[in-house]
Amino acid sequence: MKDRIPAILCIFYFTFSLSIPARTQGSFKVQGKIASDSVLAISIGADPFYSPFEPGTEIILKNQSYSISAQIEKPVSFELLIPGNVVYLFLEPGDDISIAEDGSGGYIFSGTGGGKCQVLNDFRNRFAGQFGIVEMKSEMMKNAIDMYEMSLFANRKTHRQAWKNAASGVNLSEPFRKFMETLIEYNYHSLLAAYPVERSRSNPESKELKNLPSIMEEEFKDELLNVDDALNCPSYRNYIDYYTIYYTSKTNGFQKFTDFSESFLQKEKQAQMKLTGDTYCWYVSQLLYHDCGKGNPSVIKKLYSNVFAENLAMAKIIYAKCGEWMETKVEKEEIAGVSGKGKPAMEEEPPSGFAEKKFVLADMEGNPVSLKEFRGKVVYLDFWASWCGPCVRQFPFSKSLHESFSAKELKELVFLYISLDDGEDKWKEAVKRLGLEGVQTILKNGWNSEGAMFYHITSIPRYMIMDKKGGMVDTNAPRPGMEGIRDKLLELLAE
Repeated sequence: MKDRIPAILCIFYFTFSLSIPARTQGSFKVQGKIASDSVLAISIGADPFYSPFEPGTEIILKNQSYSISAQIEKPVSFELLIPGNVVYLFLEPGDDISIAEDGSGGYIFSGTGGGKCQVLNDFRNRFAGQFGIVEMKSEMMKNAIDMYEMSLFANRKTHRQAWKNAASGVNLSEPFRKFMETLIEYNYHSLLAAYPVERSRSNPESKELKNLPSIMEEEFKDELLNVDDALNCPSYRNYIDYYTIYYTSKTNGFQKFTDFSESFLQKEKQAQMKLTGDTYCWYVSQLLYHDCGKGNPSVIKKLYSNVFAENLAMAKIIYAKCGEWMETKVEKEEIAGVSGKGKPAMEEEPPSGFAEKKFVLADMEGNPVSLKEFRGKVVYLDFWASWCGPCVRQFPFSKSLHESFSAKELKELVFLYISLDDGEDKWKEAVKRLGLEGVQTILKNGWNSEGAMFYHITSIPRYMIMDKKGGMVDTNAPRPGMEGIRDKLLELLAE
């Protein structure tokens, strides 16, 4: 998940609802109420190119109620991020849905289109932890590929049967049925393609990406590509992303690129070979949207022009995010993360104290915070953002982990939260709304900071551990909700 900068979106707070300028005559409306009076706002999790809302858009509650509406020409899917919960939405023109809490942590959907959202949320909650890259990352890290693929295969069989049972005899629209089938089928393929990529990213010392067995590569058939109508489904988008990364790496002999601009060019070249239409435009667009600041402006402008020629709507969103950078004139050696010789800055394992210099932080009052301040203590770093649903879902576990240590132990243990929000207001409001404990900071320059790029912080939540000497002893630490994290911290406290 990345920081998102607003793209052509109007937010009208005087009605406490969100509205998008009309593109067609179709519209939807979603309304609901939050029982807890401690919740001041909820937010939206979405793809910037296939949702009527900007990712991270906040909805301010009025009398604990919210209302969302938008004009759409095709079905859309996105998430409502409510503290401690996620509501999954699939919406078509004409839907008018009411959402009510059921008193046990779930939701009841009613109104036009409410039935399909009920089916979707019941399904996603039943199989929580089995859909999505972030949710399955721990399984990727701890399992060999054969065992991992077997679990994906078994999960898909279970998901297919569960969907068949849920859809039987129920009046569901054809677009929703196709969405669910796509969600299930591409979940398997996206998680398989992600396995070598995420394992390689988790190891900063690795110079290569391990290839999948050829029999598993055979699962990546050409007919799975270029299904433009499936772009509203997150598992299809994930598959296109990881498929392109994997085969770009294969073309490069499975060696990691040492130059971001070259990586961009080779990924776009691979996309040109295999992708067409809106699928091609989406892949290049999201590549630029998330990482444009890492590449040479001339390279970013070249890729942008390819999208501009085929999809003006996507091009406008890219320009809103990357336009200023595209117009910047810099020498290659000035680009973040790239040295004058075309090698990544600091490609050696950093010594103790490296992170103290490269992570530039600020606290809630705007005062600078240095990791050097925590020398002599063990630090558990939590990288997150207010719009990140998986991040928010880990906070109850973080609180329990924090409370499991004694007052004496906490004198030598720091829970350091580092936000990658693109604006301080959203970050500060989320900290207060979520009641976060520990040390609260925001990372200056976010995803483009030197430390973030060195440690390959490309998705969140992400956790790291720094020892008492200021050295990063685990750059891909267990989540607060995982077994073993408490014992790991205790071992470091004892040193």
